[in-house]
Amino acid sequence: MGFRYNEAGVKYIHMSPSGSRRKGKSFERQIVKLFRESFGLKPEECFRTPNSGGHPYAARTDPGDIQFCPEFRDWFNFHVECKNHRGTRLEQFFQTENARCGINRWLDQATCGPKHLRPMLVFQTGRGTAGIYCAVREAPAALRILQPYAVFEHERKCWTLLPFANFLLAYGTQFWRYDSGMNKSNEKRKQQPNTTAYVR
Repeated sequence: MGFRYNEAGVKYIHMSPSGSRRKGKSFERQIVKLFRESFGLKPEECFRTPNSGGHPYAARTDPGDIQFCPEFRDWFNFHVECKNHRGTRLEQFFQTENARCGINRWLDQATCGPKHLRPMLVFQTGRGTAGIYCAVREAPAALRILQPYAVFEHERKCWTLLPFANFLLAYGTQFWRYDSGMNKSNEKRKQQPNTTAYVR
């Protein structure tokens, strides 16, 4: 917090972003970078949602934390929510629904997207098996090709939990075969993602 002056010279209190918001934005930028590297997307084709999902365009189309260009969105039908809380433990996802209050709020937020998009929660853990993971509701079979993965239930729906690196690898492999006029060079598409950087 500090003092600033507006154009009329009037002093006002300026509130700096909280630590949690800064961490959240930083994590979203990290996830955007991983999406771009894995799928060869340009900055204008994959970016953070401005104002943490409050941007008018995002609110109408996809209020998630990550935005994609229409051409890529036609193929990649996921609503992405990002959460950066290093106190999260993987075992919390397998507790009873009454015992995982914070996790439930994240999952509920992930399901608030458009009905034609599949809910997806990307989060970071800091205890035990530290790393970046994702949970996808009613995940397609492609995500179960790579081990490890696990399943849990929320609101009577099945969710698949797996390392985010495996998600990128599974879908990146499909994307290299995808030919829809995305105007990506074949050479760039076939670059193998550096998955060793995603999960510690």
